[in-house]
Amino acid sequence: MKNKTSLSTVVGILFSFILNPLFAQKSSTVTGLAYNGKSANTVKISVLTPGGGNKPEISIGDKLSSGTKLIIPPATIVMLQTQGGRQVIKPTDPAKSMEYKVEFTSDGENHIAKGLGAQIVNTVNKTLGYNYRNTNERGTTAASKGTVFTFTDLSESKDEKATIVTNEGTINIVDQVPCTINGEPIKNNRKGGITTKSVSQTQSAGEAAFTSSNKPVEYSNYEAAIAYIKNEINNESRNSEADGENIADDYMCLGDLYMANEQPAEAATAYKAAAAYFNDVYGEDDMVTLEANISLAEAYIEEKHNEQGSALLSQSIKILEEMLSLDLKDYEYVKENDDAESEDLICDEIGELYDYLGWAYNIAGDETKSKEYYAKAESDCE
Repeated sequence: MKNKTSLSTVVGILFSFILNPLFAQKSSTVTGLAYNGKSANTVKISVLTPGGGNKPEISIGDKLSSGTKLIIPPATIVMLQTQGGRQVIKPTDPAKSMEYKVEFTSDGENHIAKGLGAQIVNTVNKTLGYNYRNTNERGTTAASKGTVFTFTDLSESKDEKATIVTNEGTINIVDQVPCTINGEPIKNNRKGGITTKSVSQTQSAGEAAFTSSNKPVEYSNYEAAIAYIKNEINNESRNSEADGENIADDYMCLGDLYMANEQPAEAATAYKAAAAYFNDVYGEDDMVTLEANISLAEAYIEEKHNEQGSALLSQSIKILEEMLSLDLKDYEYVKENDDAESEDLICDEIGELYDYLGWAYNIAGDETKSKEYYAKAESDCE
């Protein structure tokens, strides 16, 4: 997936709060800007809007529509107001840019930060859920009104790491960690993909910063792991206050375990449940939804339901290629500004899309295209 000098710097966050979809705010407003410690009305930032209309600067009062990306250079601060709260976004590394993206769904707001030192300080207006991602893995945090917390991406190379510090209130954190069988990582069918499991903890103001962990959850064999995850899903499903995201994550884990144990029919049932949740919350063009759908397509094909699998695979490939086309246009735009850090950030996304296309075409049986995309994933934008 990715740029050779920043293999896994993708870390994002999701603020997802309970709202009537009819009243959900569909844009965020720029309320403040600063450069080199001084307030400004306008600053130079690459603004990459969905479908084009990119521009090289941003001003106070600008509205950011869903899917808008900002490439924020060093020493620059952007302050935003959304219905969920206030965000202060900045790169903490004096030599590195960061990427910020905002999305809106019927369930809330998706704020994604990328790049070593990428930081968001959030002040909560409403009870909400918070989700961060290391590459395509996720953890969730629930925070009550009045909570102030800081999220920082500290990923370097293959070492994916994020920290959360709570200044006010208490948050419930669910971290995604690897699963192992007798010390060996459980791999999913995506090239290089590792199966993960949710682990929970609570953090309150004044406590030490939470740091995402790679300490694995260990099982003795696949049967034991499957039984444990199934029992956890059953318990969570009976709890009216259970986090749907956690249940969906467990279904993905269960599907991976079934596939590794050569039980594609059972895997398909698990993946289908996860895909339905992710599609409803994030939409069909989010990477977590695409991973679930491609996994489901592979399970269908493995159990000889080729028509269902092929249709789902074709749909996923179409979405991935459309996303790739837009990212390639964004790459050309930032390249014109001769900003190597910005180019690297966009290249990370392009590398991930190449990787997923290689995986999808491999399942489809098109080895030529699969190898072509996997080769591009190794070199990214070169």
